[in-house]
Amino acid sequence: MISSALKARVRRVSVALGLYRPGAFSRLFDASHAARFQQDVAFYRSLLPPDSLCFDVGAHVGEQTEAMLASGARVVAFEPQPRCVAELTARCQPHREHLRICPSGVGATAGEATFFLSDNSVMSSFHEDWADPSANLRVPITTLDESIVRFGRPGYCKIDVEGWEHEVLKGLSQPLPLVSFEFHPGEREVQIARECLDRLAQFGPLAINVTPAESTKFYFERWQTLPEFLALFPGHFRDREGFHYGDIFVRTACP
Repeated sequence: MISSALKARVRRVSVALGLYRPGAFSRLFDASHAARFQQDVAFYRSLLPPDSLCFDVGAHVGEQTEAMLASGARVVAFEPQPRCVAELTARCQPHREHLRICPSGVGATAGEATFFLSDNSVMSSFHEDWADPSANLRVPITTLDESIVRFGRPGYCKIDVEGWEHEVLKGLSQPLPLVSFEFHPGEREVQIARECLDRLAQFGPLAINVTPAESTKFYFERWQTLPEFLALFPGHFRDREGFHYGDIFVRTACP
């Protein structure tokens, strides 16, 4: 039997040589992957006007980046892990004209920071205690404000950065039409989510919805005000199916 380490090594070499397109290959041989991808594409088409500019902060290997691109959006993907950047590039190759990849983190101020790498790259974080890191590296940091100057104001900003969400939003000084960020039910993670909402509320009244883990279906039929949502969060979701984590979506009126 081929070990998982050898499989990962073969995959990395295949990606580097341009012989393998993640996503396309998995969808070819797995109908559930294909169905999920089409659901994601349909979700972004329903959420975003055509040719929308999106920021994908913490793009990882580009699963959501690819779905946004396939929906007709333009995407700036931020990802500090070199191996993930290689796979992201390979995955999104057919959409390269509408994609910009920034191999950096996003934070409160520009500069550099230590990024802690987990063997499970999904769990890598700027927080050393987020998972069990096996290595670390210094990576460049940009801010949302700097990125807006460079690329334009996005219609949607997705943030999935393993506990670093509030630091990302500290580097934003203007409202965005739509922001989403991942949340977890732990005490520290709930506090981070509340801090993110407080930060976004500085830009005006909010409309809030949530999706369960790995889902593209909104939980609320009517988007909630901030007080309405905070009255339910997190207790209302603790025993709900699929809510071992999820994403909070926030709309803000923009001038």
